[in-house]
Amino acid sequence: MLFGAVIVWRRAGQGIARQRQAIVNGLRESVTAFGEDVKDVSSRDVLELMLLTQYWCAYSTAHMISAPCSSPRLRCY
Repeated sequence: MLFGAVIVWRRAGQGIARQRQAIVNGLRESVTAFGEDVKDVSSRDVLELMLLTQYWCAYSTAHMISAPCSSPRLRCY
């Protein structure tokens, strides 16, 4: 029984690793495509913008969850 659980966890780990690799590949393709279309922006600029966007999204989500809902337009969870 223990051996079967080990196999299941190993396969789950391999699936997560493949998902992460696909995300990195897609990110690489997106940055490259953006760099080809916009000449004045480097790939580093694109990555910094993406990190800033992710930070803002996480901050906004955390703020909405922790703060009481004061706006009828915002849906607080």
